[in-house]
Amino acid sequence: MILGHNFDKVAGLEASWVRGVELMGGATWLILRRYLETAKVDKLDCFFTNVFVGLQPVKSPGKVIAAEEYYEQCRAFLVRQIVRVKPRLVATLGIPAEEQYLLSGSRAPYVPLVHPMYPFTLGRNGDQCAAIVASEAAKLRKALDALPA
Repeated sequence: MILGHNFDKVAGLEASWVRGVELMGGATWLILRRYLETAKVDKLDCFFTNVFVGLQPVKSPGKVIAAEEYYEQCRAFLVRQIVRVKPRLVATLGIPAEEQYLLSGSRAPYVPLVHPMYPFTLGRNGDQCAAIVASEAAKLRKALDALPA
């Protein structure tokens, strides 16, 4: 299970309706695909979800501002997804996803990864970005290899 922060903003959803499909081509997806490819993980073997359900009104990066009840409802839904999907491993993308995952009380093994937007902001073709992608992919691969068969 790949656990992100939130889906997008309202305009992003509306654009996907116009296209008729959600593209895996945005900045987050670009680097996330590099994490998976480098770790030799087929994206078709992954279940992608977010800790926060819903859309940001204007921009998707940053803290989701909401009442504590919203956070609790999102964590309860996350737990239901984990129970249903039964992931072998949960990979959290960034601090908000890790924090909410830990607060959910789930006992599924997890590996915290740097959110893909961070290396993207460093320049997706730069040496720093490549080093982070390699490091995060190695963490993911190591966590997967440590799981019982």
